[in-house]
Amino acid sequence: MSSMLLITGVSSAEVLSLGSSADGFIRNKLSANSAQNTRNVLFLVGDTEAKDDSLRAVLSYDLSRPELQGAKIRSVKLVFECHGRDTGGGSASGFEQMNLHALSRDFEEVSVDWLQNGLGARWSRPGGDFGPILASVEANPRNVSAGQWLTFESDALARTVQEARGQSISFLVKLDVENQERSVFRFKSGKTRLLIDYEPSPEVAAAVAALRAPLPGQPEMPVDGVVPVPGYLEAPDSSRYYVVVGGHRIEVKSEPYDFDVAMFTMRDEPVLVDVMVQDSFSDFSVKPDRHHLNAQRMENAIRFTLDEPLKLVVQIPGRKPLAIIATPEEVDVPSPEDANVLYFKPGVTYAGVIRPQSGQTVYFAPGALVRGRIEATAVQNVKVLGRGILDTSGYALRNEKLHGILFDHAENIKVDGIGVRSNDTWWQSLYLNSKNIEVSQMNLFGIGVNTDGVDIDAVKNFVVRDSFIRAEDDGLGWHSLDAEENGEMITENALADNVVIWNTGAGNGIRIGASMEAQLWRDITIRNVDILQHAGAGIYSDYSDWAWMENLRFENIVIEKPSNPIDFYIDKTRYSNSTGYLSEMGHFHGLIFENVQMNGGRIRLRGYDSTHRINAVRFNNCVNAGVAVDSLDQITVNDYVTDIAFNQPLPSARESAPGTFEAEACESRVQGAAQYIADVSDASHGRLRVFDANASGDYVEHDISVPAVGSYELAILVRTSPNGGIAKLSLNRASLVKEIDFYSPRPEYKVIDCGELELDSSGVLALRLSVTGKHRMSDGHRIELDAFKLSAK
Repeated sequence: MSSMLLITGVSSAEVLSLGSSADGFIRNKLSANSAQNTRNVLFLVGDTEAKDDSLRAVLSYDLSRPELQGAKIRSVKLVFECHGRDTGGGSASGFEQMNLHALSRDFEEVSVDWLQNGLGARWSRPGGDFGPILASVEANPRNVSAGQWLTFESDALARTVQEARGQSISFLVKLDVENQERSVFRFKSGKTRLLIDYEPSPEVAAAVAALRAPLPGQPEMPVDGVVPVPGYLEAPDSSRYYVVVGGHRIEVKSEPYDFDVAMFTMRDEPVLVDVMVQDSFSDFSVKPDRHHLNAQRMENAIRFTLDEPLKLVVQIPGRKPLAIIATPEEVDVPSPEDANVLYFKPGVTYAGVIRPQSGQTVYFAPGALVRGRIEATAVQNVKVLGRGILDTSGYALRNEKLHGILFDHAENIKVDGIGVRSNDTWWQSLYLNSKNIEVSQMNLFGIGVNTDGVDIDAVKNFVVRDSFIRAEDDGLGWHSLDAEENGEMITENALADNVVIWNTGAGNGIRIGASMEAQLWRDITIRNVDILQHAGAGIYSDYSDWAWMENLRFENIVIEKPSNPIDFYIDKTRYSNSTGYLSEMGHFHGLIFENVQMNGGRIRLRGYDSTHRINAVRFNNCVNAGVAVDSLDQITVNDYVTDIAFNQPLPSARESAPGTFEAEACESRVQGAAQYIADVSDASHGRLRVFDANASGDYVEHDISVPAVGSYELAILVRTSPNGGIAKLSLNRASLVKEIDFYSPRPEYKVIDCGELELDSSGVLALRLSVTGKHRMSDGHRIELDAFKLSAK
């Protein structure tokens, strides 16, 4: 995570802020593997009550920066950010002195420990080879607050840095007295800063001035409509890139998420973008390719014209990529004086859990860095707006499965324009059992397993668009978890459009599943998506439970990495339901890949068995490694992938007669037992609703739409079987209409005439079938439903 910041302009003095290239801790009684320094959000300094069990921090900084060549170091500060107090029976109260030493050897973050530096050499003495004290600071581990900064500063530290210019420098921090009394300081990994106040050499000052000089063609006066957006406040400025858009200098931050990041707002009007690069280069790319930006190299700069706000990645081989996050200009910015606005102003705010209420707006102003997470349940008409950043690190806890943004049982939600930063957290965002959700213009950057980008679980009318997702787990993780707890609301009309995904570490670019504990998903479209990196597969589905998936479309997708572009299978996995609620597999009907561009690797589709298939599959205008995907020879399938074709439309879906409601397509609820949709070829639409009741009192309830008040006749098409139960039918959970026997010696279909109904209201009619017992010959209490017919008299 090496990084650098030029805070001031070119003058006789500059301030350079370095993030650590490595940080962690070592402990007498802890192996390198147990410390997990590369994934730990903390590093520790202190002592425990046990004999010979101390904790020491190790940090490394890269001083081989061209800005320091020939420079005179004026002063140096090393600042740490506290993660919080060591309370709850932790440290004894009292001031402790921490000492900063220079390590005489470098170390490897992932494998350093108490006995060796991780680079193949043992320390000459256990606990690190370090020199005299360079600086000290005192603090009380029981009193320090989250966000408090502790600073080491001295002339000796400045001299040490002066002598180490052009190479890396490593430090060790330890308690002055390690005496078997618990005193533990907890610091945020990746948040330390080495601040170097220096006078650059004339040659360096001239080179920096040349880098910042506007290229020919940039307007002499900055154009209207472009507004720089401050980046992640605590990240240093980039030393690699300098960006000018329409004559405006755009701040470029070197974030600890494997990207440098530049952000600005603009109108839908052409603006000239120049990316000046510190050193010479030859090869480069500006992704996604589908925007056809015609980027050109001009000496040490990349130039292109941007006609609309886009999310881009500039890549130069061997260098940290640059993410360019352009968003539309803000309109109707809420007032901080509005009582219904939770307004976060520029600067750092420790908000904790933000819980918006119905009708409220959460606003992150440009330049706001808000530490915390958002959680809202059973709310309506909530907006989360702005151009600031929500940092969920330390709040969206993995071990408690706390999400960075969670809307649960919510309706009419808009999340627009903000950034999310997540370091070793749980999912960055989840929308659960919610309706009418719009997510747009977001930039989400996560590192660490489980930092999924935008996840959904039971939604209706959902869209995520015009966003950038960098995740070390699934970029889009779309699934249904825990039917017993969350219910099985139908997921329908979900759309991802114009999204850039950069997935590394674990997970996949796009994932459907694993857990799919739901009755039905339908009309799901993912289009105009560029998967620039993926760890597991580009588009992946380890379909682990019983949902019926209908009409899943992938359109205009680019998968850059030549490995595992598409991998779908239905099977039992480690994610399958293990509570005993239901053991059943799912089914795909209508899986369409259209204009999917792949760069190599195996395409695999695998069904589970003859009644849990991947059915009605189309590959239309797809290309893999430059070759058109137009035959089964290019795809790995098993016998349970059926009706697969190339460059052909799907046949038209079967239409129900007026007043007919297919049971398996209706919203439904159960109590006491589980339901699923079964693949049954002789059913009216090739599938049935199956309710595997356990005992009397269990019920399944369906919603159908009544167009108007009046008299109707109701009939139900059912399948009877040797496992059938006996159930009573009621309407709107009130009047008893009829008792139905679902038993027969062999499966057969029956039309049950429920007689005439007098309905005194329009809207949704709830048809409930409650089990009252079973036929004396029956083996169970099963209810199998095909369709409802409601006819006006």
